Amino acid sequence: MPYNKDMNTKKIAAIALTGLVSLATFPSPGMTQGFDPNNVLNDRTIRDHWTMDFWQISAFLNQKGGLGKRFDVDPNDGLLKGAAQLIYDASQRHRVNPQYLLVLLQKESSAVETANPSQGQLDFATGYGVCDSCAKDDPAVVRHRGLAKQIDSGAGFVDWFWNEGVKSPSLPKPGEARRIDGLTVTPANMATAALYAYTPHLHGNRLIQSIWNRWWGEGQGIGYPDGSLVRNEKTGQVGLVRAGKLRPITSPTVLKSRFAAVMPIDINEYDFAALAENTGPAIRLAEPSLARTEDGTVWLLVHGKKRRLASPAAFVKIGFNPEEVEDVTSEEIEDYPEGVPLTAESASPTGYLVQYPRSGGWWWFDNDERHALHDRALLDLAFRGQPTRTMSAAQIDLTPMGEPAIFPDGSLIKSQDDPRVYVISLGQRRPIASESTFVSLGYRWQDIRTVSPKALGLHPIGEEINLSVSE
Repeated sequence: MPYNKDMNTKKIAAIALTGLVSLATFPSPGMTQGFDPNNVLNDRTIRDHWTMDFWQISAFLNQKGGLGKRFDVDPNDGLLKGAAQLIYDASQRHRVNPQYLLVLLQKESSAVETANPSQGQLDFATGYGVCDSCAKDDPAVVRHRGLAKQIDSGAGFVDWFWNEGVKSPSLPKPGEARRIDGLTVTPANMATAALYAYTPHLHGNRLIQSIWNRWWGEGQGIGYPDGSLVRNEKTGQVGLVRAGKLRPITSPTVLKSRFAAVMPIDINEYDFAALAENTGPAIRLAEPSLARTEDGTVWLLVHGKKRRLASPAAFVKIGFNPEEVEDVTSEEIEDYPEGVPLTAESASPTGYLVQYPRSGGWWWFDNDERHALHDRALLDLAFRGQPTRTMSAAQIDLTPMGEPAIFPDGSLIKSQDDPRVYVISLGQRRPIASESTFVSLGYRWQDIRTVSPKALGLHPIGEEINLSVSE
């Protein structure tokens, strides 16, 4: 919530990183496009009050929702005005971009894209004068209530900060570093400093950029790595980013069976909507399951692979009933790499874990082969809940050795001798360029796993992920 210049100065608490985070270091940020917490908006943009006239604002409001039909008395001249007129007049009075005021209204109250905004949304439409711990019936807060007051105050805050607020020792300043939500932020300009003074949180300012891009930018949110599991923080809807598309996941059973070890990235509704503009086929099959494509081929979907059933006898082997086969399109399962075909003679078609008696190390038995687990973290991230069997050392040693097991997409890992943090994407380890990029992507420090160098090295190095920008 925003800072109120009429209230006591708010202190922005520095959030210390955990011991785990202190082990995670990043190289210097580069110059690629993305969200930069140090440069949310530039000075020219936020002060450009000629971007929209009254008619353009009115048309925009009518297109988006019902705010354009709401009226209030402007405290500056005592006249009853519609929302569009209030926004236009405030932008001209305080020399603030009306596009910014529209974004601020949406960010704080969702009033712009609501068909019939409630009185509660209108009362504190720009969030002005309401701190995180403030009660809305507090007399100090009540005096800022009302659509007209909120719009005028939201615009006036920018002008006030430019002339007075920047002098306050407690508020952000251009070029001055401070800790915000666990990240060191150094505002690159007055506009960004003003935004953090109004809303001293990363999330709120990330929303500013997300809404801005959706309405007036390229319409695209952050480019999440392939294999990322994302969740709409407002609706709870989950999807998988795959080949540039968002594949919706609507079944809790699918989530539990296929993605139990992967923590979804919570993203705001605007970034989720931007991803959803390019929607792929829904992921609707749990694992293990049987799928039949258009050509009549039946596949066993298990552990991220599709294995063709070579004969009807293979049904008996895996314990499925032919009536359990789901009809799918080839597109739905095209991202599954093809495994070895299943026959009636195939051993362990769905796989199991075995612990080596002598060393205590673990093996994954699948397709008549054993696959080494070079780090215990794999038990949780790749094989959680899988069945186990007991075998003698001799039995294990006689089983042919396959490729070692690797971490699933979306895993955040680092090793003891490599300070960089990586995210696994399509089997590659992609280094995360900076702390800023890590936070902007919505990753959580506590999800980083420190693994053995050998396990890390199984993943070929991929392209660096860098969301930093320069002005």
